[in-house]
Amino acid sequence: LKLVWQGEDNYTLPSFLRFEVQLDESEPVIWDATSYEFEGLSNGSHRISITAIDEAQNRQVPPTVRNFRVQVPPVPEFVTPTTGDLLNASEIKAVWKGSDNVAEDAPLLFSLKIDDEEWGDWITDTEMTVDNLEDGEHGFFLRAKDSYENVSKEPATVRFEVDSEPPVSVVEELPRDWDNLQAVWPDIPNYKVEFRVTGRDNRTAGSDLEYRYKLDDGLPSAWMSVEDITSLSGLPDGTHKIEFETRDEAGNVQSPPTSLDFDFNTPPNTHLWVDDTNAAGRTYRFQGKDSNSNLSDIMFRWKIDEDGDWSDWTIETQALASNILKGVSHGEHV
Repeated sequence: LKLVWQGEDNYTLPSFLRFEVQLDESEPVIWDATSYEFEGLSNGSHRISITAIDEAQNRQVPPTVRNFRVQVPPVPEFVTPTTGDLLNASEIKAVWKGSDNVAEDAPLLFSLKIDDEEWGDWITDTEMTVDNLEDGEHGFFLRAKDSYENVSKEPATVRFEVDSEPPVSVVEELPRDWDNLQAVWPDIPNYKVEFRVTGRDNRTAGSDLEYRYKLDDGLPSAWMSVEDITSLSGLPDGTHKIEFETRDEAGNVQSPPTSLDFDFNTPPNTHLWVDDTNAAGRTYRFQGKDSNSNLSDIMFRWKIDEDGDWSDWTIETQALASNILKGVSHGEHV
């Protein structure tokens, strides 16, 4: 508040007058100017007293007194939710606060309005749980009122969206190409299984969905884009279970997850070579390597040419060429 005044005297020029300014019961202030600015005035009634003093120290009697009232409206503010929030629950907890120009021990009252409903009662609470909100856009509005009945000029406003519907997903195991995998001995081919996830949601675009997976009894993976392929390798031989969950932009997670069972049985890498150092004659030797089997458990069989018959399985790791090639016609063979 800026207070401006003027004074006059029968002898002292106005510019040489001094003034004693007192606000309410505070200590008076001697002032040479004809204006004074008061800061931090609280709401309510106030009294200003001004006494002019001339060069002879004569004091104005009685002083000039003015009464006035300060009415600064309170300001409400939402803490949560915030404008632009995308929430995945129909039950929303609204939290707010407010500031005013009244003494600290004077409580503020608040009134909450939801969408197009009527304003709620004045309450001292600073939070409220609003339930049964339908999916879609919503608005919360908040007014504040101080102990002098001053009401906020404009309500605080937050606008947000509710999306409580989770997405669904379809999982496809991509074709395996294990028959064409090769590796230089003694390496093992990179046998792997791959899965592609697609999903749909009532709001989030399919390409913007995320997913994670859980293999057998392991922990869930990190969330990743549906545009990423899941690739698994180095698994123990046998049947495995993998579960996929998708998540939309609101944080809704698919339930129950999409579950698949798959077999992971990797063939060993086989090494074949000819040994001419055997006194018994030319010998074919076999060696196998597998990530899930002991060397002693690997069995071998062979055939001559594409249209030949497979031999019986054996744990032997060598065979004389004369035995293998018995009855084979002259010419080139594989």
